[in-house]
Amino acid sequence: MPETVREYGAGWLEALGDTERLRRRHRDWYLGLATWCELDWFSPRQAEVAARVDGNLRNLRVALEFSLECAADPHIGQYLYAHPPSPPRSRVPRRGLPG
Repeated sequence: MPETVREYGAGWLEALGDTERLRRRHRDWYLGLATWCELDWFSPRQAEVAARVDGNLRNLRVALEFSLECAADPHIGQYLYAHPPSPPRSRVPRRGLPG
């Protein structure tokens, strides 16, 4: 989502006083996605998982940031931090053996 659209929506949420509730719902949805990705990473659906992670990386990071800021549910932020969805293979740096 373009940053200007994101900022516009954030301004409306702030004006309505609904920011906290919707940020929590956003975080919960992406927590579910992260859990699904973790469970299906080592499966025949790995390519699908990688594509979902790649397409949702910005939102996963926003959910993680909110979780780490939220004092009420620190365990969710700790889970997202400790169990990030695996990166797509195309973005994993390849290194030769030292030698």
